[in-house]
Parts: sequence; structure tokens; C-alpha cells
Amino acid sequence: MGSNTNHFPLRILECTMDKITDLSQQLAILRERRSVESFTSQSVPRAILLELIEYARLAPSAGNRQGWRFIIVNDSSLIKKIVDAGGSSTISKSPCGILVSYENNPLTPDYHDDFQSAAACIQNLLLAVQAYGLGACWVSTLPSHGTMRRLLKIPWYYSPIAYIVVGYPEDTPVRNVPRNTSIENIVSENTFPIKGLGQKPSRVRTQLKSSLVWIYRKLPSTMKSKLSNRITYGKL
Repeated sequence: MGSNTNHFPLRILECTMDKITDLSQQLAILRERRSVESFTSQSVPRAILLELIEYARLAPSAGNRQGWRFIIVNDSSLIKKIVDAGGSSTISKSPCGILVSYENNPLTPDYHDDFQSAAACIQNLLLAVQAYGLGACWVSTLPSHGTMRRLLKIPWYYSPIAYIVVGYPEDTPVRNVPRNTSIENIVSENTFPIKGLGQKPSRVRTQLKSSLVWIYRKLPSTMKSKLSNRITYGKL
């Protein structure tokens, strides 16, 4: 009995260290996830895409409605049509992707709980992609809802939310990229975090930027590609 008692604290320590190691490995998926925009020509098998979607749909949703729908897009001609109609050129970088839609009948319209639910699902999807050793990019630069509904035969009572490009990364993504600001600048208690607010944006410049983005989305894909080569985008 004495021998077992002496080793009891050691066993507790070993169990605790194992839990810490497991937790560290799990959190590493959050720290190391990065957007990938360069892929090989190899298409992700449908069985793996279904597994990723299975993890995506485990996300919470407003009222537990689970109103998401997923379209696996692996038709190269359809991908080209999406890009030509105003979608980001990143969509064409991989032979497959997943279009996430959500039922557009929110319980709390002011807070867009349909978009919130879809976003939670998409984050699950991105983390599953990371765990599988694949790459993905969350793309919200898409053609109009009407165009997307027509191209992918989406009914009017569902809204296309985002297109997730999925594939095998061509290069090893850079991990542990620092955030834009410290956590002290984005967190406060009981009121909005004024400290890290920065300069107030100009309403006119904001509207002008939105107009330019709209014009850019309407350009032919060849012209957008040329412009994209001159613009440096920050990695999410």
C-alpha cells in the first residue's frame, strides 16, 4: 500500500502533462491555420470533402436550425463561369471548392443569425481542412446572389454565403503569422474598446472603396488577373 501511495502524485502529474500536451496539439490547429491561395492540380477526393463537411456541420447554429447547405464545385467550366461573373480569381486556383449556403429566414434579422451560423460552420470547415493537412481559402468575393443562384441552381430561400477553395497546397504555408495589433488594443470591459480604435474612417472613402470593389468584380477575368498581379494582399 505504501508503495502505491508514494507513486500516486506521480501518476497525477503524468496524466496532467498528457492533457497539457493534447491541449497544446489541439490549439496548434488554431495557431497554424492560414489561408492558402496556391494549390496543385490534384483534386481532393469526394470522400474527404464529405468528411470535412461532416465536421463543418457540427458547428453551433441559431436555434439549432442547422440551415446550411453545401455544394461541392468540381466542374472546371462552372468554376470559370463563377470567376468570369465577378468571383475572385482565387477560386480558379484549385480544381474544387465548397459553396456554403444558408436558409435566409433569420430568427433575429438585426443580428443576421443566419450569417453567424454559416460563419461558425465555415470556421469548423477551415479547421478540419487544417487538421487533414490540406489548404483552404475563405472567399467572399462572389458574383451577385442572383447570379450565384442561377449558376448553381440555388433556390430563392437560401443565400450563398461564401466559397471555400479547398486543395493540396503548392507550397508550405507560413505558420504563426503575427496579428495586426496586440490583444490589449481589441479587448475592453463593459464598453467598446476605444484604445485600439485608431483613426475614424472617412465615410466618403469607405463608399468610394465599395464602389471600386463593385467595379472590379464586374471586370473580365483576364483584366482582374492583371490587376491582381499588381496588388499585394495580406494573408488572413
